[in-house]
Amino acid sequence: MATVKARDYSLTTTMMVLALCLALSFSGVLMGAPAVQAADANAWKQLPMYDGGVSILAVDPVHSSTLYATTAEGLFRSKDSGATWTAINGRFSSVPDYFGIVSDFSNMTCLAINPKSPSTMFAGTNEGLFRTVDGGTTWTACGIIPAETVQPGVESVAIDPLTPTTLYVVTGYSVFRSANNGGTWKSMNTSLTKSGVKSLVINPKTPTTLYVIADYNGVLRSTNSGATWTAINTGLTGYDATSLAIDPRTPTILYASSTASVANSQDRLFNSVDGGNTWKSLHFGRGNWTSSFCLAISPKAPATAYASTNDLGVFRSTDNGSTWSGINSGLTNKTPNSLVVDPRLSTTLYAGTNAGLFRSTNSGTTWTKVNFPVAFTGGKRVGDLVVDPITPSIMYQNCVNGVLYSHDSGMTWHTASSTSTIGSVSHIAIDPKTPTILYACTAKEVFRSNDSGSTWTKKTTFKTVYEILRIIVDPVTPATLYVYVDGADAAGGVYRSKDSGDHWTAMNNGFDHKYRFQSLTINPVIHTTLYLSDGYFYHSTDSGDHWTLMPIKMGPEGGDGVVALAINPANPSIMYAASAYTYYQQTRCRILRSIDGGNTWTVALAAGDALLGIDLYAIVLDPATPTTVYAAGDTGIIRSTDGGANWTDTGLHQGVTSLVVNPATATLYACTWHGVFSYNMSSSHTLTAVTSPSAGGSVVRSPDAISYTAGTAATLTVTPATGYSFTGWSGDLSGTKNPETITMDTDKTVTASFVMNTGSIMKLTLGSTTISVDGKQVPIDAAPAIFNSRTFIPIRIITEVFGGSIAWDAAEQKVTVVRNGMTVDLWIGKNAAEIDGKSVSIDTNPAVVPVISYGRTLLPLRFVAESLGLDVQWDGTAHTITITAKS
Repeated sequence: MATVKARDYSLTTTMMVLALCLALSFSGVLMGAPAVQAADANAWKQLPMYDGGVSILAVDPVHSSTLYATTAEGLFRSKDSGATWTAINGRFSSVPDYFGIVSDFSNMTCLAINPKSPSTMFAGTNEGLFRTVDGGTTWTACGIIPAETVQPGVESVAIDPLTPTTLYVVTGYSVFRSANNGGTWKSMNTSLTKSGVKSLVINPKTPTTLYVIADYNGVLRSTNSGATWTAINTGLTGYDATSLAIDPRTPTILYASSTASVANSQDRLFNSVDGGNTWKSLHFGRGNWTSSFCLAISPKAPATAYASTNDLGVFRSTDNGSTWSGINSGLTNKTPNSLVVDPRLSTTLYAGTNAGLFRSTNSGTTWTKVNFPVAFTGGKRVGDLVVDPITPSIMYQNCVNGVLYSHDSGMTWHTASSTSTIGSVSHIAIDPKTPTILYACTAKEVFRSNDSGSTWTKKTTFKTVYEILRIIVDPVTPATLYVYVDGADAAGGVYRSKDSGDHWTAMNNGFDHKYRFQSLTINPVIHTTLYLSDGYFYHSTDSGDHWTLMPIKMGPEGGDGVVALAINPANPSIMYAASAYTYYQQTRCRILRSIDGGNTWTVALAAGDALLGIDLYAIVLDPATPTTVYAAGDTGIIRSTDGGANWTDTGLHQGVTSLVVNPATATLYACTWHGVFSYNMSSSHTLTAVTSPSAGGSVVRSPDAISYTAGTAATLTVTPATGYSFTGWSGDLSGTKNPETITMDTDKTVTASFVMNTGSIMKLTLGSTTISVDGKQVPIDAAPAIFNSRTFIPIRIITEVFGGSIAWDAAEQKVTVVRNGMTVDLWIGKNAAEIDGKSVSIDTNPAVVPVISYGRTLLPLRFVAESLGLDVQWDGTAHTITITAKS
């Protein structure tokens, strides 16, 4: 008999498709990438879902309106102080671990931003430290951190503010230092006992002075960059420090939150005004307060400090910690996970909580909730999703805090009021004829709402000690409901209600056993016919009063268990099953097809095919074209357009828990381990045309449209901007033909590349995205900018106009520029450079260093130009720079 997980699928003609929330399978390592090319590589779009928990927060130290935040859904970036957010999708590694999981952004434990080049960031994960140099778009693993066995998890990372290529990591039991941006590491554990290290902070003015917290050893200090450590716990006896904060302007002032390590003591907040030599207890003006989790100090007003507690909210002190007051107006969650202050606007601060992200613009006096794109508070996996069949833009999904709703086709989500009172919701269903009626299942109870989730009433009359695994609604007589309950004794099995959940009756006549049913499906044409499966396959023709066993046995292997079932609404004798079976003690999955109502089956896609992974979770049909079948599993979603004879990859490559069809909009929703994705099932395809650089020219398409009927031939014509030349196509086109024709047999993306024409005189104006080359106006992507009283420009402008080449070394953060036999090497964040191998200073001001800003390498103009044999003249009145090639 097959052993399969609790999954389910049901399809009706009038009701949206529901699917069961799945647990991640740990049965083995994920299979490799499918051998078949993706048919719709760009068709899936992730929904920017809102209303959930925020764990890690960081503010760009240079552009303080840029925020980064992590959630159970991953890493997000905002460039407008949290008004809008963009998901930074990607993975830290490409190799699955033992359980087949590829490390992604939800695996982050800490985040640090380079203070001089904020596009460079470091993320600590359970699998080591990763680095990005383009603001989070791409990540690479740093050098291996020494460990006794495997690569250790990183719990804390800190960057030297004066020499940002030097950084420190805490791995739980050890401290390591790197002097080359994480390339190599040195252990800094002399006199640091292996009792557990929690966090590390750096003295911003004397960065050779470090502080760490060690379990059972309190606070330790190093004055030689971690070479040796000394305990500094005078005044901390009886308390275990949990977090540290240092005054950025007066770094001899520190704060430490703590938990009491002796009986009958209170958790406390401490501060030191002598660099940690002595500590004194601070009080919040109340008899008993709980431990502070987060500490933050205003960099512009360091006498102002903030501390968050585990249930009393946020407190503020404006006198270096002597007195404190609560500042929680509008802060609905009193347990912040993170607390940060805007480095440039000291009155602005942010609190990340399990109820979302909050912002204050008046030093915490009042707080406002910020919309934040996360799936939901309970985690990244999305389970049940239902769509209002009358108003398809209204959708609902379950979460650990109740039920979420969306009124804009899943673009934004909000928690339905009062659902938090019923606890974690595992499954939901909707009445297809009266969609204001919803049903929600917790572990052992069924609830009903008659007002779209505003209020809920418990409707469970049966008693069970087991988990409710599924609830479905009869599409013809929606007062009839079915649930099935885990368990092999009298409390398990199938229950039916004929009065919208007011009363329930066990419907178990004909079962050999009632343990762990996998799917319950209603025939979309004959609604009194039901199908139920675990390791066996049953059907009922009388609404569940009696059940008959229909074994599925395909050969010498054991019988198949149906994980999910899809029934053709035009011909209900045709069925498709996502199944699992055991073969030589291995559980395998495959797709089956029946044309006689489930009496006999044939294999539509065999186990071991490159398109299949270890598990299948869901299978659905396109109701408009029932010969089109979609199947989902641990490696993504595949599709057949000919009734299961042939299958192709759809381009979504991640674990999918369920599939939901919205026939009104021909949209397929995939609920995944990383949020919800949508897919247009219609036969049109999208064409995306990109110009690189964006100022280099334009692409005109004929016919002029965004999407095209399958098979349409679109003609693309390139027009270079003034001062540029077209160099060729990339993506789904290649070569240099112009105009070029592309056939729209799938979604496609093409890039037209341009290069700036060479010249002998270039004139730039500060703040302008237009330059003059030999008297002709030429657009550019980024305007010259001033940093530390020096002009910086994207270096490619120099080489494109005056000739030369550029090379980038990501590991060393090094830019190499070559022109006319002259080689200039510069390093991000360093004031030193090399000209033909000879070391020189870039500028007398040590703060003038190359930077990366939003993916562009910006170099000090005068130094680079003159080093490459170019003449630079500055007009202070017109704010223009003229660069001329020397003869």
